[in-house]
Amino acid sequence: MSQPVDTAPLPALPYRARPPQVLLGVGAVLLVSSAAVVASVYGGIAVRVLLVVLAGIATWVSLRAARARLRSSEEILAACAAGLAVAGASQGGPALDGDPVTALLLAAAFLVLHRVAPTTAAWPLVSWAAAQLAVLRALDLVPGSLHTELYLCVSLVGLGIALVARRGVARLALVTTAPWWLAGVVGGSSSAWADDGGRQWFSAALMIAAAVGLLLARLRKPLEPLLGPPRVMPVVAGVVAGAAITGAFSSLGPLSVTLTGYAGVLIANLAAAYLGGWRRGLFLPVALAAGIVMTSLSLAQLLAGQQWWELSLLLLLTAIPTALVAVRRVENRPVALPTAVGCLAGAVLLALPDGLFGPGTAAVLLTVFYGAAMALGSRLDAPSRRATSAAAAVCAAAAVLLLTAEGRRTELALVLAVQGLCTLGWAWRTGRPPVTADDD
Repeated sequence: MSQPVDTAPLPALPYRARPPQVLLGVGAVLLVSSAAVVASVYGGIAVRVLLVVLAGIATWVSLRAARARLRSSEEILAACAAGLAVAGASQGGPALDGDPVTALLLAAAFLVLHRVAPTTAAWPLVSWAAAQLAVLRALDLVPGSLHTELYLCVSLVGLGIALVARRGVARLALVTTAPWWLAGVVGGSSSAWADDGGRQWFSAALMIAAAVGLLLARLRKPLEPLLGPPRVMPVVAGVVAGAAITGAFSSLGPLSVTLTGYAGVLIANLAAAYLGGWRRGLFLPVALAAGIVMTSLSLAQLLAGQQWWELSLLLLLTAIPTALVAVRRVENRPVALPTAVGCLAGAVLLALPDGLFGPGTAAVLLTVFYGAAMALGSRLDAPSRRATSAAAAVCAAAAVLLLTAEGRRTELALVLAVQGLCTLGWAWRTGRPPVTADDD
């Protein structure tokens, strides 16, 4: 209680608005709102000319304030000038059903003013806002089939502004770009999957560009608070790019879908194997998301179309590099070996409906896979054998069921004998006690 209390005033927080700045902002809002109401209600040429003249005066005063380094005044006056100009330049004021040409001309004029007074952050913002207003007004003039491409183009422009502009402008540009980006991605996904005549490729290219722009925006520190956790935007970018690529290539037929799914497998595996450092943290979520989406969508499309031999080919292509990894890299064998065995078994079973080979051949191949899994899996330590033994058991059961259903008793007896020998070999190798120094 006897300790002295420091009564010195706290320093002002950065970017804290002072009372005069609040009054300026409120006055600007009231002025622009009044101008918009007058332009909407009366809309006569005299009123519009008066508003444009007032906008010119506000612009001139804002430029003078910028030269005098009166930051608050230059920003507020620039915003007032923009609002008055938009309200007076078009019939009906700033409504969405106005003339898109005047809004576009205003966007260009505001951009020129930004070059004249680069310290004023309001000019690039109002230029971007006027450009968006022009696009909204022009929607009725653009064919409905091109709206998606228009949304994506606008989102790319907004992302470009967010990448190069100062912090405040970049953040506001990113926030106002989000609705365009979402609308473009949703419509672009539909276009990439449903359109033909080359439009699906254009939509897919724009979607990939939008995904890349989002990924680049994640690299700017001023934008980090708006983009969430570090891995969210890379995953979103990968999902968007993977869906666009799969949709576009699906128009080329089942074989193209198969190769697209295999490309997804390669993208995910190569990225996991070779990326390192900061590149791994940034690009690995993108590659994994894109690869998983490409492979999953390809599998779903082939299953829906009952393209059995293409499914078999996709699983076979997936199994080949996985099997090589299981043979060459002991540390990856607990995961790679059961994956390869499962893919090979699936490839054999999916080849049966199209008659690529008969049940007898399939049973022999499944038994070979069972023996290989038993031989290689027995070299693993006990905790790592479960997945391999489960995959091998599926192969053995499938071979037995195929021959039983066909009534081939002789072949069934031979297959069971081979499987029994492989099982005994597994039991012999895994049941031996480990060799210690005392045994030597």
